[in-house]
Amino acid sequence: MLNAIVKSTKKVPMRHLYLTAMILLNYHDIRMWACSLFLFLYLIPAIGFAETERFSALSEMEINKIYDQSWHILSKIHIDETGLDTAIELYRKVLRLAPYDKNIHWKLSEATFKKAEIMRNDEKSLEIYKIALGYAKEAREAYPNSIEAHFWVGCCSVRIAEIINGVRALPMLSEAKSELKYTIELDTDHRFAILARAILSAIYSETPWPLRNTKKAERFAIESIDKDPNLTFARVTLAKVYLQQKKYLNAHDEAVKCLSIVEPTYIWDAELYNWPEARRLIKEIELHK
Repeated sequence: MLNAIVKSTKKVPMRHLYLTAMILLNYHDIRMWACSLFLFLYLIPAIGFAETERFSALSEMEINKIYDQSWHILSKIHIDETGLDTAIELYRKVLRLAPYDKNIHWKLSEATFKKAEIMRNDEKSLEIYKIALGYAKEAREAYPNSIEAHFWVGCCSVRIAEIINGVRALPMLSEAKSELKYTIELDTDHRFAILARAILSAIYSETPWPLRNTKKAERFAIESIDKDPNLTFARVTLAKVYLQQKKYLNAHDEAVKCLSIVEPTYIWDAELYNWPEARRLIKEIELHK
């Protein structure tokens, strides 16, 4: 009972607590006291919480409209990088006006991550990745079973580990692998679970020995491609794995397949990162012929 009272009072604005206390102090009749207690424990918390929601939340339709607008902008960042700032500001608007929306923190993490990624400056981007990680962890704390939250905690942790490097990076790298694997466990066919496999492939292929495991890297990349053949990141990652294994023909084939994808799942990633990397790999592979 005490726990229920404490949990209820946490939702009640101070003015409601004060009002209820005055009622309890001024009425000695047991029936009035019981009535006041009911108001204190049940009705006032509900009213107070509803007032908070009305004050802080946009309508669901307004939120979805902002999300659609932001996604459209993010899908064009390979054409106009400044759109990232616009998308982030739109998401911040939702955070200000509807802070309890279940998607806002992971969406802010995603947009902030892309902002850091496109900066191509380790010193400056590190701080941005940390901000993105903070948003993702807030999403994970509020919604422990959120696939998106776990995915972006994993992604941000990977990038931070890459930048700080060395022994300090090991805890971040460990968290990244755990979060990405949990993303897959939550929903194996979710788009972020498919991406998580490709990222795990990159982790296992690019980390130094003894953490490197090209067999696991190959398996994760192939699984990712099987679920989404148009995922250019998975294709170019598999090409890099084959190159490490000195399977030059396989590496060349995967790089060509990456460049041959007509409708990439994520066109901005293909244009900005994956296709340029595939072209570079083809040149490197040709040196081994």
